[in-house]
Amino acid sequence: MARAVRVCVALGLLAAVGSVPLVSGDPPSDPAHGVNETTFPLLWSGDADGEAAVTTGENATSAYEELAAYTDVPFAEPPDDVTRWNRGEHAAFPETSHNTSIHPPTAELAHGAFLKDAYVDVFAISPSTRARLAPDERPLYVAPDGRVLATIDYRVATPSTRLDNETRTTWTVSDHHIDDTRLLVDDTLETSRAGSHTPTLGYDSLDEYDGTTHTLRVEADISVTLRRETETCTDGETASTCELEQSTVEFPVEQLTVSHTVDVSVQELTISGVRTRYPNGDLGIATFTSDPWRGFTIGESTVTGVWQFYSARDESWESLVWSTGDGDEIQHSPVHPLHVAAFPSATGPSATPRATSTLLDTYGIERNPPELPPDVALDVVARPYTASYGIVTRIDASDSTPDVLTSAGLVSGVETDNPVDSVYEVPTNESTLSLAVENATDEQVTVTVTLEDAETGVPINTTGELDSVVINGQPVNTDDEGTATLTMPRTAGGITARYEPGPWWRTSHAYVGDTDTVYVDGGAIALLQTLYRMAIPIVSILFAVYLLERTTGWRILRSRRP
Repeated sequence: MARAVRVCVALGLLAAVGSVPLVSGDPPSDPAHGVNETTFPLLWSGDADGEAAVTTGENATSAYEELAAYTDVPFAEPPDDVTRWNRGEHAAFPETSHNTSIHPPTAELAHGAFLKDAYVDVFAISPSTRARLAPDERPLYVAPDGRVLATIDYRVATPSTRLDNETRTTWTVSDHHIDDTRLLVDDTLETSRAGSHTPTLGYDSLDEYDGTTHTLRVEADISVTLRRETETCTDGETASTCELEQSTVEFPVEQLTVSHTVDVSVQELTISGVRTRYPNGDLGIATFTSDPWRGFTIGESTVTGVWQFYSARDESWESLVWSTGDGDEIQHSPVHPLHVAAFPSATGPSATPRATSTLLDTYGIERNPPELPPDVALDVVARPYTASYGIVTRIDASDSTPDVLTSAGLVSGVETDNPVDSVYEVPTNESTLSLAVENATDEQVTVTVTLEDAETGVPINTTGELDSVVINGQPVNTDDEGTATLTMPRTAGGITARYEPGPWWRTSHAYVGDTDTVYVDGGAIALLQTLYRMAIPIVSILFAVYLLERTTGWRILRSRRP
């Protein structure tokens, strides 16, 4: 697919942007985790826009950095750098001791007798895209193969030492760990890993499960072993004054299972379509699928639907909570996972390069426009729009025919190669339309139009089809013989008929349009028209001769008298 953002577009937008209201959020200042330096400043939609601090020299501010400082920038395709960034941020999640649990404010915490503030949460799913289809429809699309990045933490609440008459009970932590982490798809175990505070759980062939909507559940088993020593007084009245000579040691164990679920829709590209070859050699392609998708490339042409993309930080990870036995402390999060979102853009579908590619049609479900987060400043559609499930284009293929059509989904990396010759072909022929005057009076004229296949001579019947024949603005339908007769008021000038074929992708045999024009002879009006047409060249010749006489003195029209 085409690059998401081009320098010329960036500079053009930069020149057009004026003052923009400030919004919340502050992105990291420098790229990390191997993220492309050019793409990095564009990843933070919804950040605090404002005037960029322009620098020169070795650390000169780029056009992309200036643009991103003023406004949010859409991508034509989901940016791959989001996966790279999330992987690095996930590995940088803070480590803690058994006395502290670090978790996002939205985490679902579990508590046991000794294990407190235990949780597992999904940091990111890579790759994935949140599709903003409508105000109340925002499915999370994932690839058939991907990874779930999770975070797990807990703290251990150790009972205080207790003095009770002749005994003293002392508690210490003997062992604690995350035993096991699991990923389940619709209650079916997909992956199991050894315990980790930041597990990465992969899944494969999600498209082989029944249905397209699934529940991913991450589970973790957490256990703690405490050492409880009970010392008994053998000489004295209380445990605080006597000698403690006898003791017993026990090791109570507690295990806690925590879980977190995410509903996802697997993006499985099953493309159907038809093709045609125009008489001049151009190739027509109509492709469609049951899910929102990005578009396709064929040869040198890139065709996209209504969707554009942006990436922004996950707001649920803006801050983290440090939970201890003394209470909770909220701090700004040192890690910032990103998510990718798709939205219907006001820019609409497109086909490039325009010199050799023409977008003919898009079709699909009509939806109400979605709303973007208030801090994201992008041009989303403002009225009900057509989700581009079907895309039709015409490309110049007179020199060579592309072999493969590559379709792309809304999720990064979800692509399918389809051989062009495997797509059903609709024949497209030239047509021949002829118009004849059957009868004419001073008030009206009757004409007959004949329409047939130019190659085979087979009559073309437009009755009940999407095709039509228009005679001087009046539509008519041809019959099984390919003819139609129309009586109409007589007017000055010729009578023109044109054949308007229906969309080739909605028929079993397509045609190219044709036109014909006739002039009506006979009658007073026709005589005047004929005299008028004859008079124009005669008058023009006489006027030219007159000018020639005046300039040269020659006598061409007048004879000399002796």
